[in-house]
Amino acid sequence: MVDCNVLEKLYDVRQICSAVVKKDKDLAMKLFDEQSSFLACPKNPNIELMQVFLNSLDRGIYNFILYFYEDSLDCPCVHRFCHNNFCSIKKCKCCKSFSRIGEEIICSYFDSIPCQNCDNNKYIVKAKEYVINNLAQPLTLEDVAENVFINKSYLSHLFKRCAGITFSGYVLQQRIKYAKGLLSATDYTVSEIALQCGFSQSSYFATVFKKNTTYTPSEYRAAFSVGQNAAN
Repeated sequence: MVDCNVLEKLYDVRQICSAVVKKDKDLAMKLFDEQSSFLACPKNPNIELMQVFLNSLDRGIYNFILYFYEDSLDCPCVHRFCHNNFCSIKKCKCCKSFSRIGEEIICSYFDSIPCQNCDNNKYIVKAKEYVINNLAQPLTLEDVAENVFINKSYLSHLFKRCAGITFSGYVLQQRIKYAKGLLSATDYTVSEIALQCGFSQSSYFATVFKKNTTYTPSEYRAAFSVGQNAAN
């Protein structure tokens, strides 16, 4: 039976996929080398595990790209890359060919990823502004899409593609950021801060805050409040 740690290295290629989606080839290759280093044994290479890892990498990047870019890609092109890589993987017979094919897999998808300056996308800019100005409200995807005059499915797609985060993930990120500011610079109670940040229950706010910061709201205030820093 294969060890769980080995299985994780063979199949969990999310970090490499993320680097590819961001078109950071150097980081993608660095992560590839680090994650596959346990396979580097020139005298006794495990060809089967090398091919498993390469297949996992190919399918992982393929699925990651389809998820992030959906209908904005030349999909037949992406499908062809995946198939061609699958054929190349069968030719992996040594450490040298393993590294070469790994690089080929990573590079093959780069041209299919749109190059866009999404920070200036007018819908994303307006949506982010609306979220930040309405953090105390429920902030559903439907409501924000309606206020920026865009289809909710397309707005969800834009957030994943342009912001690199889901809509709900962005809302939570901004609520936690706002809560940090209130905890460190005001005397509002935790319950008051929870409401201002869009949480109807302070207990749920405390749970979410700790999960995302490793601090409870009270611990964060004690450690980072302006008054505390001045006293120190």
